[in-house]
Amino acid sequence: MAESHKEAENGETEQAGTRWTLLPQIGYDPESSVNAGVKLRNNDLLSSGYFIDLNGVVSLRRREEASLSLGNPHIWNDRLLAFFNLYGLYDDSREFFGIGDNDVGPDPVSNHNIRRINAAWTIGSKFLDNCLALNLGFTLRWTKVSRGQSHDTPSTEDLFPDLPGIHGGWSNEFAISAVYTNRESVERPTRGWLLTGKGAWVPSVLGNDFDYWRVTGDASYLFPLLTRRQVLGTRLSAESLFGPADRIPFYELSSLGGADNLRGFFPQRFLGKGKVFGNAEYRLKLFDFWFYKFWEVMIDGVAFVDAGRVFVNYEDLKDNILDHYKWDYGGGLRIAFSSGEVARIDVAISHENQPNLFLTFGHTF
Repeated sequence: MAESHKEAENGETEQAGTRWTLLPQIGYDPESSVNAGVKLRNNDLLSSGYFIDLNGVVSLRRREEASLSLGNPHIWNDRLLAFFNLYGLYDDSREFFGIGDNDVGPDPVSNHNIRRINAAWTIGSKFLDNCLALNLGFTLRWTKVSRGQSHDTPSTEDLFPDLPGIHGGWSNEFAISAVYTNRESVERPTRGWLLTGKGAWVPSVLGNDFDYWRVTGDASYLFPLLTRRQVLGTRLSAESLFGPADRIPFYELSSLGGADNLRGFFPQRFLGKGKVFGNAEYRLKLFDFWFYKFWEVMIDGVAFVDAGRVFVNYEDLKDNILDHYKWDYGGGLRIAFSSGEVARIDVAISHENQPNLFLTFGHTF
């Protein structure tokens, strides 16, 4: 549910055709099993220039997730952007696989209940013909961790009573980010860069229960093969957390696994104080059609490979930077609408799981 936030930070909301999208969500993913919901987006709310995005999903595994996003990337003659996001999560059986590059999967070590509420504000200014956005952000974040309801695995609270953040707490955050993109569209980009750098600070002076820094860098590039019908995309991403180990909650550690990085592994499969991963995708335009003159629908096929690993500390990074990488492969579909929405279906296989199915929104990169 984070695609609206990414669009707001880099200003990518220019679409042609109908300005609204209403989509049912019926699908499956390894974390929440069968789920259903609805997604509503309007890119010009009441002709104000603001977009609004509403998203709600419930699952058979007692997982509920909802978000509201509101923003405008074209304020003051397209020089400024502003964005607000409200997000809530209730997961009664969040799986925990331990810390570091472990081999305990595919079965989790324990499970727990996690509840979270986020309220985030972002303001930014655009430069270099609107290709570069510099942003400031503030997030209010409350998390509660308690005993999970799964009877298949023990409670995380019982097995790891001294795990940092085992009962949750406040982790309010200041952030500064820079986003550069020269891609020609949101729905079906065929060439160009997307570069993102972000630094976030969770200071104890804000009344937080934790104290740490997070630094993230992400670079991806798309280029056509022979014609724009075939596109190859590559991505490299890295993240590191800084601070005393007992002041970083386990649920805020860098994670790999899930729909946006290592798709062949369960969500939050690997946790550490840092991570590095890469993706490569081959995208093929299949066909287009109009849906009752409301939206132009664009269907693309995708084949991909992912690889990455987490690091528990600096020594682990220094000694094993080229070792023990996890990888997966798979394929999927991208269903893009002229209103700017992109539905993503991916099936991925790894040595732990075959296959993983994800149904979500937005391009991987």
